[in-house]
Amino acid sequence: MKLKMNIVFVVLMFVFLLPMSASAWYYAIGGGGGGEADATNFSTSIGKEDIQIGDWTAIAAVTVPLILHGSDNVPSSTSDSSCPHGNCSSIGSKEDGTEVGLIGSFGVELFDWSTHVSLLTGVTRVNMVEVSQSNTNPGTYYKEGEDTEYNLLYGLGVSYTPVFFEWKLKMIFSLELDNRRGLTGMVGWCW
Repeated sequence: MKLKMNIVFVVLMFVFLLPMSASAWYYAIGGGGGGEADATNFSTSIGKEDIQIGDWTAIAAVTVPLILHGSDNVPSSTSDSSCPHGNCSSIGSKEDGTEVGLIGSFGVELFDWSTHVSLLTGVTRVNMVEVSQSNTNPGTYYKEGEDTEYNLLYGLGVSYTPVFFEWKLKMIFSLELDNRRGLTGMVGWCW
């Protein structure tokens, strides 16, 4: 897994360091929900658009997602110790707090319409807590274990970069669909 992440990082850095005009950068923010995480997400992205690779015009970005599981997945009355009397039932693993990650995307322009289709790949990290409930005293919860879970993220995105007004304000609108965050909409500007 570490080797794959290093390869993705090197490829993204190569794309970003290609000779490009200063006006090719963009920044976007947005959010959405759904996916395997089944929670609201907030994402921020920085990237390059108008990357010329032969006859192709491409777009590349790095996105940091925050998947907001909140603190209500694990009951607030959960004890930090494991079940002391052995008469407890597991209620499963619960996501605790905010899941963070890093996503790389790369896409190409379709039909010269300032519209790009991109492939997304990345990884997210979340704290998982194994919770049990007392059978003798319902409403009493115990933390049986805690672990960090890494989730592979993959999906597709579509972005549109129109120019507005006489002073040429260039914006970016994107819609991404991936297995972990679900559907995420973003809006930003180019400079």
